[in-house]
Amino acid sequence: MYLPGGGSNPGQRKELTMPPADTLSSTEAARTRLRSLSSGFRAAATILTANELGLFRLLADGPAGGEEIRKLLRVSRRGIEVLLAALVSLEILRREGDTYRLPEGFEALFREGSPDDETFWLRHQHRLLKRWSQLERSVRNGRPVEAPGRPGRRSEEDLQAYILAMEANTRLRAGPLLRVLEPDLAGVRRILDLGGGPGGYLIALLRRLPEARGALLDMPEVLRIARERIEKAGLEDRVDYLPGDLFEGAFGSGYDLILASNIVHIYGERENRNLLRRCAESLAPGGRLAVQEILLDEEGDGPPGAALFSLNMLVNTRDGRSYRASEIRGWLEAAGLEVDGPRRVEGVSGVLVGRKKV
Repeated sequence: MYLPGGGSNPGQRKELTMPPADTLSSTEAARTRLRSLSSGFRAAATILTANELGLFRLLADGPAGGEEIRKLLRVSRRGIEVLLAALVSLEILRREGDTYRLPEGFEALFREGSPDDETFWLRHQHRLLKRWSQLERSVRNGRPVEAPGRPGRRSEEDLQAYILAMEANTRLRAGPLLRVLEPDLAGVRRILDLGGGPGGYLIALLRRLPEARGALLDMPEVLRIARERIEKAGLEDRVDYLPGDLFEGAFGSGYDLILASNIVHIYGERENRNLLRRCAESLAPGGRLAVQEILLDEEGDGPPGAALFSLNMLVNTRDGRSYRASEIRGWLEAAGLEVDGPRRVEGVSGVLVGRKKV
């Protein structure tokens, strides 16, 4: 760690060294870990603020001077000076004199139109940060943080940020998911992507299965975004759009594969049992229901990514949380399906596959 201006010469960086871990008492070690974890919001807020201001988009087109950045972003001199310094310290930016640039590899993450664009994912994280700032209230009352003026609903801006963030996630995860599902894809002709958002998984499946036809079920405002993506992929004549609610909309029937990716964490047990039962009824004999989820371990208190995601569901949903694989397995079996898995996809994500008896 470095402290700017810590040396005897102006601008000199002085290395801040920490004592070896084995010389710390248990209390000192605990304090160090506690303070490190509890101050992590500072780095996150710095990066998310820079993204909201458009700084990364600006620098994706090339280096710029500090004053030029200030004018283009229409921010205060004091504010941009400390923000730029913080981003340099985090190694998110590089500085050469008064010129700032993105490090190698970062340009593609912020260039508009890039397949690796992370702008909308960061925008979604920024909106989540606002909700997490009210976590104490949600823990006390057990209810999610509501969008101002729109109880129980996302604002249009939040919805767009969320859907485009999910599109960025799907680009990264579609390949690993299809590899895990490979044993189940032979003979698949009809696919339903349940709550499929911008359609990334369905697009990947249809490209992998040129003889298949797909259906995408989601809210009408989401399907408008998905339709654009599917038409751009040249698959518009192979997709049916099913606008509606997951619990009241018509699914259709005779599907060889239904994909429910990151759906059950939004809901409570009763809703999930009902949802997976409806999915099972919509399968053709021998058809498969694939449930991809962020999975807790069987003790229910780890890994950290899944446990923290449950808190994310607390501030964002009425009844949602992360689940153990055994819980999802039980719901699939109760729906009359033969279950395989969980199969690890990547990180804390896994997929369970339920097969309908022939």
